[in-house]
Amino acid sequence: MPKKAEEQLYRLALAACAEPLLGVRMDEEGYPQPFWLVNTAAQRLLGYTAREFKRLSLMSLGLSRQDVRQLLQSGTLYGALGTRGGQAVYMEMRSRALEGGYFVVALQPWGALTAPPVVTVPDRPTHEGRELGVLAQAATGLSQAESLMAIASVAVESGRVLFQTQRAALLLLDRHGEARFYRAVGLSKGFQRAIEAFRREKVSHAHNSPLFFPDVLQSPFPLSIQKQLLRENVGAVAVFPLVCGDERRGELVIYYEAPHPFREAEQLLGQTLAGLVAGAIARQRRWDDLVGVLENAREVLFATDTQWHWTYLNPAWKTLTGYTVSESLNTAFLDGVHPEDLPPVLAQLERIEAGQSLPLEFRYRGRNGQYRWLEMSPMSHTDPWGQWVGIAGILRDVGDRRQMEAERQRYQETRAALAQAHELTATRSQFFAMASHEFRTPIGAILSNVNILEYACDRENPKTARASNGSNAACRS
Repeated sequence: MPKKAEEQLYRLALAACAEPLLGVRMDEEGYPQPFWLVNTAAQRLLGYTAREFKRLSLMSLGLSRQDVRQLLQSGTLYGALGTRGGQAVYMEMRSRALEGGYFVVALQPWGALTAPPVVTVPDRPTHEGRELGVLAQAATGLSQAESLMAIASVAVESGRVLFQTQRAALLLLDRHGEARFYRAVGLSKGFQRAIEAFRREKVSHAHNSPLFFPDVLQSPFPLSIQKQLLRENVGAVAVFPLVCGDERRGELVIYYEAPHPFREAEQLLGQTLAGLVAGAIARQRRWDDLVGVLENAREVLFATDTQWHWTYLNPAWKTLTGYTVSESLNTAFLDGVHPEDLPPVLAQLERIEAGQSLPLEFRYRGRNGQYRWLEMSPMSHTDPWGQWVGIAGILRDVGDRRQMEAERQRYQETRAALAQAHELTATRSQFFAMASHEFRTPIGAILSNVNILEYACDRENPKTARASNGSNAACRS
């Protein structure tokens, strides 16, 4: 059991969290004890005061001992918890172990039911237990669905089982805002086309309230649609809008073969299921949009675990390295780094693990065995609990950029060398000009004296005149 000071640290760290959190602890026999922590978000969700929570446990809120054990061992449980107002809120519960038998359970609500919370399943009325079980399975299936078609299949099958009918359909809005059958069971194609045409031409179902038609013969449908319904052997219809936030996604429609009075409990159950489906569709479409961006990105988007193994790579990875995504996932990132670049890369990764966001450049080996210069812009990646789980970021090919930088550096060096050579040439020319001037000045004086001597010699001695002429020629040359 943690010390009081440690427990206080847990409380301070988690009490202000926006996500509903419950502090759970177990005794030596494996029974859940009263909550040691309930933050404000959980109090608002379940309606109990902090004083009341001190006397409550997960079993008090409706879970069995087996449910609690499954939650704490597996880390996830889908079930309903009771609120102070008598409702049961169906939610996803995720647990995280601390120490000394202490756990923190995060709550993600899915929808509210009217069934009051009870401790053991046998005490529940049979139909309520069945309905809660159907919703539990639906929530599990929707959370595990990886495509819109999978979500539609879970929605339609859950609707059929929940309302005990053989016919149900999911209609989604297309880009024009028109409802189209996306998944249907027990309905002919001709009937689906007729309903779509009728909806397109006559009906504008813009509001987000469910519609119930216990008897199609007494409904406001035009005679042509009534005939279509009777031909299809439809006696009653319930329409549950799929609304997430303020956005309408489509409709979940339940069909009965005979007139059927929709009970209030059925209406609430249908709205709960529709809420689960709408949330799943919204998440899937956000994911599809995100995947579309990632898949079409020209730069490599990546994620690694704490051991630097690739956990995500988008298709641009194959263009960059030649390796396929499937053969690269779960392989070590460092295996492809050039040996000379490995020490600085490891040093940078340690800084990133400490929380710094630093770009790094290194050579990476492609499928062809050649190395390419890459720039990694990573950031530390944490889970919702703040625990470091690896890095994520962008990889770019910077080989062309580095080549341009090298060429620019060579150009600047060449330009500097040419400027220096030009300066040396100018200095040499200036030196020669000055030297020539200095040499020519005494030579001019000598030539003048030689001319005078020549004049005198011409008059005195012809042989001496010839010698002076030779000296004069030598000086001029």
